[in-house]
Amino acid sequence: MRMKLKVVKVLLFSIIGFGIVLSLFQYFFNRSLWLDESYLALNLINRNYLELLKPLDNDQVAPILYLLINKFIAGLFNYNEYGLRLLSLICFWAAIYFFYMIAKLLFKNYRSMIIAMLLFIANLSMLFYSSELKQYMMDILICTMLYYLSLKSSNNIKNNCILLSVVGAVSVFLSNITPIVFLSSGVYLIINTFTLNKQDIRYLVLVFTVWFFSFLTYYILFIHNHPSTNFMRAYWGNQNAFLPQNILSKEFYVFLHQKFMYIYNWFFGYNFWGYLLFQALIVYGFYAIISKKDWGLLILVMLPLFTHLCLSSFKMYPFDHRLILYSFPLLVLLISMGIDRFINKEKKKIAIILVGVLFYLSVGFIIVRTCLNIPVERSEVKKCLTYLNENIQKDDIIYVNYYSKYPIEYYIETTMPELSKHNYVFGKDAFGKPDEYLKEIKQLKGRVWFIFSDFIGLEKSNKNILESYVFENFKNGIRQLDHYQEDGASVILINIK
Repeated sequence: MRMKLKVVKVLLFSIIGFGIVLSLFQYFFNRSLWLDESYLALNLINRNYLELLKPLDNDQVAPILYLLINKFIAGLFNYNEYGLRLLSLICFWAAIYFFYMIAKLLFKNYRSMIIAMLLFIANLSMLFYSSELKQYMMDILICTMLYYLSLKSSNNIKNNCILLSVVGAVSVFLSNITPIVFLSSGVYLIINTFTLNKQDIRYLVLVFTVWFFSFLTYYILFIHNHPSTNFMRAYWGNQNAFLPQNILSKEFYVFLHQKFMYIYNWFFGYNFWGYLLFQALIVYGFYAIISKKDWGLLILVMLPLFTHLCLSSFKMYPFDHRLILYSFPLLVLLISMGIDRFINKEKKKIAIILVGVLFYLSVGFIIVRTCLNIPVERSEVKKCLTYLNENIQKDDIIYVNYYSKYPIEYYIETTMPELSKHNYVFGKDAFGKPDEYLKEIKQLKGRVWFIFSDFIGLEKSNKNILESYVFENFKNGIRQLDHYQEDGASVILINIK
């Protein structure tokens, strides 16, 4: 038995080590900062600590304490990409630890723990955001940390209420999803307190009081009447990130279906059969928790998503993409609970073997897919700038599309100051207005380097705008001299007479 436990521990720590290695591989690949990262990076570089407490430039929004910690760490590395992304990497590693501790509390079967850890670690989205200058990996850490403390405190809330209070109070200033986690953790603690020992309610009052006043303080100082509120609502509204309020409308159910499909494709997607397996595991995991009558755990897993959807219907917090990254460990727990029940309750060994083989093949596919796609790139403008710097001539003009402006500004301020001596033409924000791009390009003469990047999925169409203008309107007046392209970015040298 001891030998078996040693093997299990070695396997679990090997999985954790595997996740750390993958995250380091992504981190040291040192991909270029893309648009959203450069927005935040320039705020960190150009503002002192007190100025970071004010609304950020370019309608950026991030938790205050997250900004201050990130500025301190990045400053130690002279604001290079490694320093700017180090906090996210640390958050990923810490989240692995807390998720492992949650798995130890919930699963008595070692196979269930292994499954949970594999699903949590071998995920491309998680690994990508583990080296991203944004707060979303911090969201994962706060969620797993508060859940672990809540689960642990159910055994002895008296000894853990102070720790839970302090961690919760600090978390409000680190992550925007903390109030959502507060609600689910709070309901869980109430259920367990009344189930186990009603006298412990006085300790919960302390926890909830500290949480409430911490959030109230943060809301009054940094959220209420924020100047970026209207912009963010308009932006996320265009991204279809708000649940329609009419429960009888077709749009309501289309929204739910689209978001469910999005969550699956983003976290687990690999094929149609995988989608069916994912659905079955989600439903069976839900059934497994209900069959155990573990209402507290059901609240922990399901209430955050329900709350988030409700908030999105009132346009208070969008339900989309990276803002729902924190829900990933909850889905993993739900799936793992279903697998755990099946292993423990199923009597027929053949059924266990068949389901086990099917599931481990699916997990294996996810791991292989992750390994084949690591490192993840997005917009390699840094490589294009390096090529430009090596080939540009003294009198050349550099035309920069609007979305490339901020990444380029970051690199000029940090690692490529020599590029600042050249002549630049910065394009306007002509999103959805192709004629504006053409007007700008028409005014250029001579040798012009066009830099295109960070079109957020629209690079191909914008590149076609350039090609259409250049090769159709100036057939006899222009000549392409050079072209260099990387993932999500390109630089083209054109001679315009």
